Amino acid sequence: MPLPEVPLPELPLPEVPPPALPLPDVPVPEVPLPELPLPEVPLPEVPLPEVPLPEVPLPEVPLPEVPLPDVPLPELPLPVPEVPVPDVPLPVPLLEVPLPEPLVEVPPLEPLCGGVKGMIPPPHPTRESTANTKTHVLIEMSF
Repeated sequence: MPLPEVPLPELPLPEVPPPALPLPDVPVPEVPLPELPLPEVPLPEVPLPEVPLPEVPLPEVPLPEVPLPDVPLPELPLPVPEVPVPDVPLPVPLLEVPLPEPLVEVPPLEPLCGGVKGMIPPPHPTRESTANTKTHVLIEMSF
């Protein structure tokens, strides 16, 4: 059997705030939290359906030709600053002093040929010589 519902009387709340209780001055110990590795759960591989894109040709809409208005540009005079040109004397050309003759002849840093001091390269032909095709050759044949 259910209990009958009895309405509670509405009493006004007291306007006196509750007394503030002082908190105890107890230091909170700093305990590091253990770092737990996250479990590696493989993601399920869901294949994407291969739906080909429909090839819809784009409609060729010509761009409307809008004529440009014929408005002349105003001709504005360009301001030219009046800057005086300073009088700078021309530089005196430097006199050319001849270099003295070297007292000691210095050999080149790299050898002239392959590597042995004093060796000269073999002579090269100046041009390719071709055989004279007008020369007659006598061939003797015996039977």
